[in-house]
Formats: sequence, C-alpha cells, structure tokens
Amino acid sequence: FTGSPVAARNYSVARTGTRNVSQSGAGVVAASNLVITRDFAGGDVTIIQKNWASTYMPDTGNALIGGQALPSGSFRLNGSISWTRGAESFSMDVTTPIAMVYLASCPSAQRLTAGELRADGRFNGRDGYLRIRWTACGVEPTVEFIAPYATVGSSLASPDFIIR
Repeated sequence: FTGSPVAARNYSVARTGTRNVSQSGAGVVAASNLVITRDFAGGDVTIIQKNWASTYMPDTGNALIGGQALPSGSFRLNGSISWTRGAESFSMDVTTPIAMVYLASCPSAQRLTAGELRADGRFNGRDGYLRIRWTACGVEPTVEFIAPYATVGSSLASPDFIIR
C-alpha cells in the first residue's frame, strides 16, 4: 500500500499459503495454512503465521444448504497463530475443548449457547490461557485469563481476571 503522505504508513504485503474448504449437507471443513508478511517503509518486517482447521456440523436432521440460513449445529477449531515484528513476538494455540454450539432459533444476536474456546500462550510476559465460555442463548460469554500457579504437591489453575 502506498500513497500516504507519511512514508512510515507505506508498506508492502505478501500472502502465501493455502486455504481449503469442503462443504456438503453434512457440514463444512476448512483448513488454513497462511503466512502474511508486511514490510513497512523504514520499519521492521511483520510476519503472521496462521495454521488451523475448523469444522461446522449441523445438528441431526439439519443440513447445510447454500444460500440459506445457518442451521443449528456445532463448531470446532484447532490451530495456532504467531506474530513477529523485530524483537517482539507472540504465539498461541487455539482450541475448542468443548464444541461451540450454535442455536439458529435463538432470538438474540448471541446465538452461541454452549462451548469453550481457549487461546494458550504468553500474554504480557505471563504464560496461561484465555478462556471464553458460552452458556445460554442471549447470554454474553465469560472471558477469563487463567495463569497456572504451583502449590505444594499440586498444580492448579486460577482465574486471574474475569470479564462479564
């Protein structure tokens, strides 16, 4: 991208990798293996790597039909993402230990009714994971950062903060 009167805002971007999607009435499977490189004029190069696989499976009796609303079903995600710029970097693994459940008949904009998404990594210099849990139609998810800590004879996890 060029054209900004401020040279530091001009950059080039290269995207390499693959994205694959397979759909049938029984569900969707998607895989992504991408590398995005941004080179800012007069600055550090930024590299983002994303590798993940996801599935959406409609509930029994429902089917995915192109051009129609998404039917009730469950979503799973598994993968990793990393970001590097100069000496700065972070990476995290993203999983759904409990499938995220979508309820098409929910009258709320928040149609996820169950499930858990985790992003494991190092955040602000601390190891741990971000946990997002959905519990019911129309209810915003709970967001927690869990930093493991050790006690005598055991290893426990305790929420460091909770966002409601």
